[in-house]
Amino acid sequence: MITSDLILDLQTPPSVQRGILPPGYFAPKSDELADTLAQLPEMIGEFSKPRYFHYDPSICAHSSSGLHGCTRCIDACPAEAIISIGSKIEVNPNLCQGGGACAAACPSGAIRYQYPSPAQTVDQLRILLRTYHAAGGIAPKILFHRSAMPLELAQLPPRCCRFRWKNLAVSARNCGWLP
Repeated sequence: MITSDLILDLQTPPSVQRGILPPGYFAPKSDELADTLAQLPEMIGEFSKPRYFHYDPSICAHSSSGLHGCTRCIDACPAEAIISIGSKIEVNPNLCQGGGACAAACPSGAIRYQYPSPAQTVDQLRILLRTYHAAGGIAPKILFHRSAMPLELAQLPPRCCRFRWKNLAVSARNCGWLP
């Protein structure tokens, strides 16, 4: 087993082929290699990964009475973070990228999508600002954005810290920042 923070896979085809790749795994196409190589040395600091799901095995339809049953969440997960272990499922929180397909597919509600809690969101923001200040930054400007939003670094104002938020409106309401 390999323990690492970043993996650059140059094989064709890449070793890992999933709908959503694990964090820190890069398998750039040949025309993306130069950009990826430029980005990797900048990937330093702390990383706080939220837990995107809640699982209640007592209501899971995966296996009851010793009979193999539902596999909808396993089949739906593009990150391949869910596996069957005998009579129950197991979700690898390190592979889960918060796609939510498992929760949408689950007929019993045993697995639910849970946004990062307000406390986790605030902790992530604190880490971002602490890292910025430790690097000598002064008076940061924070850009809250969705992950699907295209960002050109050259278009961002100086001192801009990007803070990706999967569901900005829902999370901001949960934090009490929006009415």
